[in-house]
Amino acid sequence: VAQDLSTLNIVCKSLFDNQPEVPSEIKQKVLGFSKKIEKSIMDVRDLAYNIRPATLEDIGLVQTICQFCEDFSEKNHLHIDFHSAGMKNLKLDYDTEINLYRLVQEALNNIKSHADAGEVTVRLVASFPNIILRIKDNGKGFDVNDRLVTALHEKRMGIRSMEERVSLLGGKMTIQSSPMNGTNVLIKVPYKVKIDG
Repeated sequence: VAQDLSTLNIVCKSLFDNQPEVPSEIKQKVLGFSKKIEKSIMDVRDLAYNIRPATLEDIGLVQTICQFCEDFSEKNHLHIDFHSAGMKNLKLDYDTEINLYRLVQEALNNIKSHADAGEVTVRLVASFPNIILRIKDNGKGFDVNDRLVTALHEKRMGIRSMEERVSLLGGKMTIQSSPMNGTNVLIKVPYKVKIDG
């Protein structure tokens, strides 16, 4: 899809080559189309990366999350402090890795959309027999029970999606929050060692 969009963008940009008589307002409209195509290309690439980041296999979970936090921070003007401990030589199975990555993604997207936070702390720690993921923000917070009820009625996926991921990994998630006091998400999942072959 990204390649097709890139080809379309090249055609769009060269549409009026050697045609000086084309009115400038039409050229401006086509330039606007070109910019929308460029944004679509970036969205498709981001989507493909986020579905299954190649870096998980290349550089591992910790560096992939670190890179995601840096990119997310830059794009959304949000300071994210990421740190891990005890994860260096740990070989997790793919399901655990991809779901931990997705949990960080989902949490940061929730913070961006709802929290009005300026600072986020992300901690990923191996503490046998669990992997502990803690995500804390200094945003406006919320009433956890009320949010869970309204999320169910409004079919919001954020928190529910996170709960489902944690449940699939056989773990537990707790959320501490209250209005004007930020939010603290604590996730514990048992780690499963990667089986080679």
